[in-house]
Amino acid sequence: MISLEGSQVILGFVCAATAAGISVKRQRRFTHADTGVCLGAFLAGFNIPVALFLCYYIFIDDPPLIQTKLHVVSKYIPLAGLSLLLAAGVGLNTILQAAYKKAD
Repeated sequence: MISLEGSQVILGFVCAATAAGISVKRQRRFTHADTGVCLGAFLAGFNIPVALFLCYYIFIDDPPLIQTKLHVVSKYIPLAGLSLLLAAGVGLNTILQAAYKKAD
């Protein structure tokens, strides 16, 4: 099974490759300006696995003898995950739209 960190890197590279592919297909070129689009796509995709983990965090039980410091605020952690997921989704959508737009 892939670790959380591994899934972050894989999804980041998939999003960056998708943005690069869209840029090349639509614009028939790849310039230095497109590297920013790829970097933004990587960062947006990189955050999605963590956001999903935080959304699922409320369903993970601490061992009975060990309570983490997060035990008190654990009901708020999924909201943070949802916020991060929405921010990553909106960012990725914006970046892919920028990659799709043809330069004038």
